[in-house]
Amino acid sequence: MSVHAKPDSDAATLLRDYDVGTLIDAGPLSGGSAVVMRVRTDRGAFVLKPAYRHAEIQLQARAAEYLNDRGIRQARVIATNSGGVVSTEGNVLLEFLPGVIVLRPSRRQTSAAMRHVGAYHRELADLPGTFTPETESLWQRVADPDYLVAEVPGLLARFERADRDDPATAPALETLDRTRTRLADLPRQVVHGDIGPDNVLMNGNDVVSIVDFTPYHESALFGSCTALYWYHVYGRASVDMDGLRASVQALGHERRWTAQELALLPAGLLREALRRLATPLAMAAESGQPPGPSLAPRHAALVAVLGSLDAV
Repeated sequence: MSVHAKPDSDAATLLRDYDVGTLIDAGPLSGGSAVVMRVRTDRGAFVLKPAYRHAEIQLQARAAEYLNDRGIRQARVIATNSGGVVSTEGNVLLEFLPGVIVLRPSRRQTSAAMRHVGAYHRELADLPGTFTPETESLWQRVADPDYLVAEVPGLLARFERADRDDPATAPALETLDRTRTRLADLPRQVVHGDIGPDNVLMNGNDVVSIVDFTPYHESALFGSCTALYWYHVYGRASVDMDGLRASVQALGHERRWTAQELALLPAGLLREALRRLATPLAMAAESGQPPGPSLAPRHAALVAVLGSLDAV
């Protein structure tokens, strides 16, 4: 069993595969999960975290070098003494980048983030090499429109969430069913599939970096819609339409939208809302436990998206 980084772990032992100097101190990363550690040595500061899927860490290392060369700051993956990207304990070591997470960004900060997302995916479109996603992983499955159309009704019924008065799920799935072929026809590339305010480091009104690289082989529309969802849909009583339109414009400033992408933007946002609803349901099905508290706000977000499709 791998020993992953924890605040009470022996950091010196966890760093033994790396030539990063003498350890000064270590502790939990502010704003990170319990298994993510910030370490400081006489050569700098680093982030030590579990490496769950080696192929994705290898891709992250390649993408970070590529993006940095093009002016898009990313935390570089620190190689082990043997030249690998994952330690014998099953962790990955990254550069520590300065900046703060702003969970309630201003309009100006949001615009900067969206322009950064546009530039980020513009450059990733030409990333050399290939990436084959783990199609059996839960995270990949819930992003697949075919899976959503086929499985969400059964997942809802399994956890007694199939309310006859539900105004959103059935029509949302019907809309996705009608558009999924056109969504699948969009060009695919490597994208970050989980960009929200908690994954963007800011320095005032400027973006330092997008973090927590979560790769998918999907359309740029998919990568954009995850950011639009977290910034303008989730946690709101209704979709922030003015903000959404401004963000669509900001995204297009750095990476020009195609006519096909703009036509499919409502379907892409609906797909994202269904994906987010399906995630706690699929996790519950695998664990045998009931869905957590995130299900209700994700359903509310789906209702909000469905009610705003004509205005998107």
